[in-house]
Amino acid sequence: MNVVRLGWTLVHFLWQGALIAAVYAAARRFLSGANGRYVLACVALAFMMAAPAVTWFTLGPSDAAPEVAMDQTAKVSSTLVPLPRTVQSSVPAAQGMPWLQWAVTVWLVGASAFSIRLLGGWAMAARLRWTSTRPAPIEWSLAMDRLRARLGLARAVGLRVSAMVQSPVVISAWRPLILVPVGMLAGLPAAQVEALLVHELAHIRRHDYVVNLLQSVAEALLFYHPAVWWVSNEIRKERECCCDDDAVALTGDLPPGGEVPRSAWCCWPQRLTACSRRLHRGRVFRSRP
Repeated sequence: MNVVRLGWTLVHFLWQGALIAAVYAAARRFLSGANGRYVLACVALAFMMAAPAVTWFTLGPSDAAPEVAMDQTAKVSSTLVPLPRTVQSSVPAAQGMPWLQWAVTVWLVGASAFSIRLLGGWAMAARLRWTSTRPAPIEWSLAMDRLRARLGLARAVGLRVSAMVQSPVVISAWRPLILVPVGMLAGLPAAQVEALLVHELAHIRRHDYVVNLLQSVAEALLFYHPAVWWVSNEIRKERECCCDDDAVALTGDLPPGGEVPRSAWCCWPQRLTACSRRLHRGRVFRSRP
C-alpha cells in the first residue's frame, strides 16, 4: 500500500470535506421543500465520497521513489556517484513524516472498527426478520396492501409483529418487510396506524434502505471528519420529513365523514414524530397476556 499517498489523501479531505459542507450549508438556505434539501444533502455526501478518490488518482505514486533510491544506492555506492536530485529529495520526504504513517494506521483501525459495526448491524437486521415475530392480523395485511397500491408501490411488502422492536422499522431492500411492535396495531387509532404504515411504505418506495447503507459505508470510511456525520445526519432528518409528507398527503382523507381541516394537516408530522418517540421509549405498547 502506498502509505504516503493514502496519508495525503486523508489529509487533503480535511479541507475538501469542510468546503463541501460549507457549500451545502449555504445552498440549503434557498430550498424550502424537504425533497429538495434531501437531494442536495445526498449530492453533498456523494461529492465527499468522490473527493478522496479524485485526490488519490491526482497525487500519483508518491512514495515509490524511496524504493528506487535504495536500489540505486546499492548499485552506485562503490563509485560514490551521487543520486539524482529527485530521488534525493524524495527519500527524506518519506522518512521525515512518521505522523503520516500514524495517521494512516489510526484511519485503518477506525475504518475497520466501523466496518465491523456495519456488518454487525446487517446481521442484526437479518436476525430481526424471523426472531420473535409473527404474522400481522389479516385485516392489517389487507389494509397495507391497499395503502401500498394507493402509494403506487408495485412490489410486495410483508408485515409482521415483532417483540424485538420498539418502533416500526423496514428490513431489507430486496424483500422488504415492515416490523411493528407488539400491541401497536391494537393500541392506536386506525388512522394513526395507517399513517405510520404509509410512512414506512414511503421509505420502501424511495429506496431509503439502500441509501442508508451507502451512508453507513461513507461514515465508516470517512469517520474522522465531522462534516460527514453532519451531512449524513441531515440526510436522515430530511428523509423522515419526506416520508411524513407522503403520509400526510395519503392519509389526510382517511377519517370518514369528510375532509380533514388544514390545521389538522399541519400537526400530522408532529403527531407522527411524537408517536414514534413514545414507541421508542416503550411507553405506549406493551405485550398483553
